[in-house]
Amino acid sequence: MASFTPEQLYVPLDCGEATENRALAAELRHTGVNIVAGVNVIESLGLKPTLDMLGKYKYRSSLVDMHYRSVKADIENSLEKISRNLYDSVGFVTLSALDSMSSLNRAVNFNNGIQIALKLVDSDISEEEHKRRRGRTINEEVKSIIGDAQELGITALMGAGADIKLADGFTYFATGLRPSGGLEGCATFNDDQERVSDPIDVLTQNPSAQLVIGRVITRAAEPAHAVESIIDYINKG
Repeated sequence: MASFTPEQLYVPLDCGEATENRALAAELRHTGVNIVAGVNVIESLGLKPTLDMLGKYKYRSSLVDMHYRSVKADIENSLEKISRNLYDSVGFVTLSALDSMSSLNRAVNFNNGIQIALKLVDSDISEEEHKRRRGRTINEEVKSIIGDAQELGITALMGAGADIKLADGFTYFATGLRPSGGLEGCATFNDDQERVSDPIDVLTQNPSAQLVIGRVITRAAEPAHAVESIIDYINKG
């Protein structure tokens, strides 16, 4: 496996307060990681202030995770706001596979330099819960969404690390990652995920996978040190 670099690591901002999110973004900029601005951060700060923050701290390959917003809001309107407000800070925008194919197609053809990553099944949903909600297995759901992505010409996906084996040929943002046994300097969280993967296992299957690791880093006493521990753990593999 090739050397793992900070550019492959995406850290979601998940603090409840706007000032905490700004402080975390400021601290992590020195580590070289990318930032994921999710729905909670956007609702806390606002879309434009969130993008302004990414630009201020010189994050240039970040991801805006809109997969909950997009089922309620006009996709093109949100993408237009991103385009007007430092969209060069944003590499990818995730959208929900539950959006209509026509809406997703318009997003794909928005032509503003932003790449779309289609959201698969969340890592915090168990097989049983997913089948109860959707009436089919996670594998069936993931394969269906991948088929839609291929039809739309979408080349990036976000989904559980456990599902990466189904997504050959895609840029893959893997979620639900927890280093086995915990690491020095990292927070310990396992009860928030139903389908957990070790980041080394994910990279063994796809060395170019992008790793999305949140609370293990963001809830650590020193988030920047937690980033260093994770990178060291992966490279010692």
